[in-house]
Amino acid sequence: MELLLAGTALSSLSLHSAKEDEPKMAEVFEVLSEASTKAYRALIEQPGFLDFFRQATPIDVVERSTIGSRPSRRTGSAGWADLRAIPWVFSWSQARFFLPGWYGAGSALQELAQDHPKLFRSLREHVREWPFARYVFNNLESGLASADLEVGRWYAELVQDPKLRKRILVHLEKEFTAVKNGLSELFPDSLAKRRPRFRFTVERRVRPLRALHQWQVELLGKWRRLEESGSGDGELLLGELRQTIAAIAAGLRTTG
Repeated sequence: MELLLAGTALSSLSLHSAKEDEPKMAEVFEVLSEASTKAYRALIEQPGFLDFFRQATPIDVVERSTIGSRPSRRTGSAGWADLRAIPWVFSWSQARFFLPGWYGAGSALQELAQDHPKLFRSLREHVREWPFARYVFNNLESGLASADLEVGRWYAELVQDPKLRKRILVHLEKEFTAVKNGLSELFPDSLAKRRPRFRFTVERRVRPLRALHQWQVELLGKWRRLEESGSGDGELLLGELRQTIAAIAAGLRTTG
């Protein structure tokens, strides 16, 4: 009972402190929201980005799988307007980019630190006290830790245009580094020290998941070549590809 009362009192005090700082927190997240949206849109509006996405992730397999309650496309075409959110996020997680979970956050934190240093200091001082901020940055950190850009590069090798591949990867790697640097500024202690169980779980999955990803990348290349040839033999590999999708999702314990 004493522990329960102490926990309730501590939570109430934290919420009271958070309420006092709400205007400042709103200002912080207004800057972060605008800057991250700008960076994210600048990426996806890059020429050829949709081609990169469709070739560097297993979106084409996801679209031919019975996953979810709705079709993966709104119509039969493969453009932006027809792509649904769930297949978009799911495909990025399968290729271990986890891009929707972190891209733009690094640019946003850089802008906050450079153009609004007082707001950045306030965020750094109160990130653990503001419930909303703690939730947002814990999720950001989890997405970043779950991403594996080395694996992502394996999938990027499936992109047929080498110039497109290199151009998009440069953006992804630069932003990934910016997010890591931004989080290290907010949280001086390492992830392993602050969230040891989560870090241990992520590291424990690395080797078995990489074996699954290698299998999936190899199958994707073979399947796409068969589909392009029109031989009809691609269906034989589609079942195996669906198995890899299920296995990777189970290993990650998430669909994105």
